[in-house]
Amino acid sequence: AKEREILFKNKQLENIHKGKRAFVIANGPSIKTQDLNLLANDITFTMSGFYKHPVLKIWQPNYYFVLDPHFFNDPETFTPLYEGVRESIPDAIYFLPLSRGYHFMKKYNLLPEEKTFLCASYGQREKDDLDFSRVTSGFRTVAAFSMAMAIYMGCDPIYLIGFDHDYLANTGVDQHFYKGTIAGGKIGEKYHKQRVHDIFAYDELMSMMQDFWRNYRYLKAQADKKGIKIYNATNGGFLDVFDRADYDKIIFDNKFK
Repeated sequence: AKEREILFKNKQLENIHKGKRAFVIANGPSIKTQDLNLLANDITFTMSGFYKHPVLKIWQPNYYFVLDPHFFNDPETFTPLYEGVRESIPDAIYFLPLSRGYHFMKKYNLLPEEKTFLCASYGQREKDDLDFSRVTSGFRTVAAFSMAMAIYMGCDPIYLIGFDHDYLANTGVDQHFYKGTIAGGKIGEKYHKQRVHDIFAYDELMSMMQDFWRNYRYLKAQADKKGIKIYNATNGGFLDVFDRADYDKIIFDNKFK
């Protein structure tokens, strides 16, 4: 009953930005080639290591997402992550997974409860409509989680940047706009090395990418049901599920606004 109550809180977010354009900003290295200063007046969805981006000295994102289970397992490892988020992104609304985030946040008080929403996703419920007031189909990446919320909020159009997704061409290389680990300390460095180097065989990586693509196709279908357009405005990358758009044209051409 308590979990159902927590999830029902999300109902207030449904179509809250209906018909307004938004940018979902992943952390691929390509965003170093795009001027994010220009997004100060747009609705923005950010995630994970974005708290390290220098643009946060100019504007604050509306929303920030965490999903990776490692960010909830060890407070000694990832307390620097949440400290960085609180310092760099104090004005955002935060989104966490219910199963991992609820008790972790209660115990360690790492993000303000009054500004944090919890969501539940599990398995492959690809025939179900996207409804964050109940359990949704699972998300393979925090980027998919963020995009799903943009769809749920009714944003239209939705532009994706930083969705490089070129891991298969860059195995053994950590592909982010920032250098080093997402969280500080020796334990964070150990986690970083374990995650990046020599964990997965190449065929396992291919299988993971297939799961990512299937997840994105589900989200495209959900957006299509609502008449929402999603464009990939990433500078490069392999993600071909969504039509491409040129970032500079989006920003400077009024017909895109």
